[in-house]
Amino acid sequence: MSSSTPTAGSSSTESYKQPVIPNQLRHIYAYRYRNKRSAWKHHSRHRSDSDGGSPVSSSSSTPHEHPSSVRILTWNVDYVNNYPRERLLSVLRHLEHEVLGCKDGNVASPCVIMLQEMNASAFPTLLEDEWVQRNFYVAPITSKQWPQDAHYGLVTLVERSLEIVKVQILEFGLSEMCRGALMVDIVMSTPERESVLRMVNTHLESLPKGETARPAQMALLAEFLRDDEVEGGIIAGDMNAIGVVDLTIAQKAGLKDAWKKGESDERGYTWGYQGGGDFPKARLDKVLYLPRRMYRIEEPSRIGEGLRTHSEDEDVWASDHFGLVSTLSLSASHKRHAVMM
Repeated sequence: MSSSTPTAGSSSTESYKQPVIPNQLRHIYAYRYRNKRSAWKHHSRHRSDSDGGSPVSSSSSTPHEHPSSVRILTWNVDYVNNYPRERLLSVLRHLEHEVLGCKDGNVASPCVIMLQEMNASAFPTLLEDEWVQRNFYVAPITSKQWPQDAHYGLVTLVERSLEIVKVQILEFGLSEMCRGALMVDIVMSTPERESVLRMVNTHLESLPKGETARPAQMALLAEFLRDDEVEGGIIAGDMNAIGVVDLTIAQKAGLKDAWKKGESDERGYTWGYQGGGDFPKARLDKVLYLPRRMYRIEEPSRIGEGLRTHSEDEDVWASDHFGLVSTLSLSASHKRHAVMM
């Protein structure tokens, strides 16, 4: 959640009833750190499809060479407070040591880390981090690939044992806050088959005046999970669910919520404990999915509770949000054409 609103059009609430600009979709590359060159280079296993610009897989791997499960981590890392670089480092170390339990700097299992509200000034900190360099593809590689005038944005880290098929950035037309989604398609498999699933990292419109934009944004993202190029997937991130309308927008878009304990169970709340503003504690961050028989989503757990950053003479919260961790696993056996549940 952010109370700051970089504008991309009229500041009137009425403007949400019509697009400020059309939705814009761009294909980008994920980048990998090359030790021999001491530099980040675009992922060479991508090749262009018939439209000349979309990265697609060139792999002919057999199904068992891809993972059957992947850990999903999502965290709004709070761009607006002081010490964005130091706070990002605290988040990374917490993920490395406390959440993923990395040993000797290595990630033990496939994972996708979705960050929202990363401050543009923190990009060098992310790219210079040895743990990130050693273990992850990063997309995007620069804040210049965010929507124009955005001071913060989305970044996804993909553990390097995963095969990336395509990466896309969607800029919402219905946004005054430079919001959108970052979509990464990955390959997973069981001994019977391979599947391409879409991992959508998003930050929906904030504040009460964004109430009419969020349902349209959610519905649009759900359609991207129904794309013929993929067999479903998840949408994770900061949904800014602060109103009554927000309780049903995922369901109306044909999505399911991985959280099963209900809105009144505070164990699911992710915002309002570590800083914040005038809004009550709430479950702003979610893991949603398109229901398919071919995979299952573990109920998410909170991460980062009580995480603080020590900088100069101040002791500050690493973020005003808790993060979430879940796991997506392919079913042991499923038919070629999955059906809706």
